[in-house]
Formats: sequence, structure tokens, C-alpha cells
Amino acid sequence: MNKNRVLWGVIITLAGINIYLALRPSPPPPPPPGVDSEPRNKMIQLLELSDDQVVAYDVLIGEHQHAVKALDQRVDSLKGALYEQLKGELNERKKDAIVTELSHVHTEIDLIHFNHFTDIKALCDHEQKANFDNLIEDIQQMFMRKKLK
Repeated sequence: MNKNRVLWGVIITLAGINIYLALRPSPPPPPPPGVDSEPRNKMIQLLELSDDQVVAYDVLIGEHQHAVKALDQRVDSLKGALYEQLKGELNERKKDAIVTELSHVHTEIDLIHFNHFTDIKALCDHEQKANFDNLIEDIQQMFMRKKLK
């Protein structure tokens, strides 16, 4: 009889531990290589994304970074061409054309950022969308470029 009580106690304890482990929230999976984990993890935490949503979010991050990287390279190239205009006689038309193209590329980058957050919001359920709406100012702060002091 005593042996049965001990066995039942062990079984109940193990069952309780299993239930606890199954129901506790799991930490977000690590980010894919090349992804800045701080804003990613903060968004996951603040929006309380599920594991499936995190996987979809990581795909969005990869696509976003790829698109922005290509345009950042274009900005660098255009800036190089702009500063090349300082050599010799200044060609005002060429300078103006480069500056205009730079403004178009920066607009494209801003639209990519905006659409990225639209896509993130689309991942959210009703409650998460309310959280997302409340986080707009935090999102702006998290993802704004650092200002020079």
C-alpha cells in the first residue's frame, strides 16, 4: 500500500510537470542570421506573436532587408556620383538629376518600410492589431535612424 502511494505521487508529479511545460509560453525562436534581434524580439514580445506568426514575421524581415539593402546600395552609388560632380566644372543638370533620383530612391525606401509594417499588422489577430495600433510611437522610435548629436 505504501509503495502504491509513492508511485502514484511520482506519477501525479510527473504529469503536473508535463502539463506545466506544455502550457507555459515558449521564448521566441532565435532570429535568422543577419537579423538584428533587438527590435525583432521586442516586436514579438509586444505583439505576443505565436510561433507560426514568428516564422511568417521572420520571412517578412528577410524580404524587407533584401529590398532595403538593394536600395541602400543604389543610394551609395548615387551619392558617389553626386560627389564626383565636385571634380572639375560643375554640371548643374547632372547634379540636379542625381539629387532627384536620390529623392526617388529615399521615397521608395520609406514606402518599403511602411509596407513592411502593413504586412506585420496583417499577421496579427484582432487583439494583436489593437496592440499594434497602441505601439505606433514605440515602433517609430525603435526603427528611426539614430540622430547625430
